[in-house]
Amino acid sequence: MPIDITQKLTGVIENEPMSRHTTYRIGGPAEFFYRTKTTDDLVKAIIAARQLQLPLFILGRGSNILVADKGIKGLVISVETTERTKNNNLVTVAAGAGLGEFVIWTINQGLAGLEFASGIPGTIGGAIRGNAGAFGSEMKEFVESVEVLTAGNRRTILSKSECAFGYRESVFKHSDDIILTATFKLRPGNKVESLALVDKYTKQRTAKQDYSIPSAGCVFVNPSGNPAAKLIDELGLKGTRIGDAQISSTHANFIINAGQAKASEVIKLIALIKEKVKEKYGIELHEEIHLVGF
Repeated sequence: MPIDITQKLTGVIENEPMSRHTTYRIGGPAEFFYRTKTTDDLVKAIIAARQLQLPLFILGRGSNILVADKGIKGLVISVETTERTKNNNLVTVAAGAGLGEFVIWTINQGLAGLEFASGIPGTIGGAIRGNAGAFGSEMKEFVESVEVLTAGNRRTILSKSECAFGYRESVFKHSDDIILTATFKLRPGNKVESLALVDKYTKQRTAKQDYSIPSAGCVFVNPSGNPAAKLIDELGLKGTRIGDAQISSTHANFIINAGQAKASEVIKLIALIKEKVKEKYGIELHEEIHLVGF
């Protein structure tokens, strides 16, 4: 009998519903699902999947993704690594650390710079992969280097320039390198001032969208000079609903799960928005969310 992943890794779960692990609360079953708590364990799991030639998907906190109703073939690795170290104004953190929690940790360490990211859901790894940004700042401004596991299963360090950051872009969207840890160069800060800034940004975010309603965040990348939300809003599409998938009535670049939405319903709304925006403005919208299993 051929060896399968359950024999290589202890604790693998079969047919785990991905709706339990995405901020959308949408998604069919993962064929195999495995949690990693340390970076060494993450490396071991990746290598095991590659040796067995299993399709592999790296999962953070489940934001910014839409998983197909039919689910995901292969192994889903839930990256829950949280190791972190500080050396003066340099901090190194594991890819699975929650971005918001990490921001508060840096503030408590007397460092500043990442306040803009405090309300962005997801993990360090996901934020770097997508060069997450808000309020005029992006992750790339503070990344010093990124440790990855290459396609050849070698651990190595990439410099900021090698990460090829762009608007919601990085080299990691176009390679098989998997982010393990990241090092940030921050500046000395004032805890009171930083927490006040976090509070200000939080109020601005929640005024635009109720984050307690399941969603994946902004669906589309903003075209140059034309915020996607503004284009969608001007078309009168806010509140448009297909099944339980609905274009948010407060932030037009969000598609929310208003009940028991299916991925297929979200996809239909995405197609409708793209069609209407192309027809009216001649602009081709591109998804910011990652479609998985389609």
